[in-house]
Amino acid sequence: MSREETIEICTRIDNYLGDKIAESILNNISYDKMEAHYGIMPISRTHFYRKKKMALRMLNSRSLYEEESNGQLRIKV
Repeated sequence: MSREETIEICTRIDNYLGDKIAESILNNISYDKMEAHYGIMPISRTHFYRKKKMALRMLNSRSLYEEESNGQLRIKV
């Protein structure tokens, strides 16, 4: 999982806060530390963690599959 891929998936989940969610995933930063650094976040703590969980689920599911040259997905062994 690359940094660009993580940012792309997080931006797809939330266009406005995708970069903050990606930063939280990549650097393992909690909501409270993000709020202390950036000030008041325009999202609740539970909503932030729900979106982070969705992004992590999408990233993990992408790492389970690889795309073949004909476009089909194959499970990695």
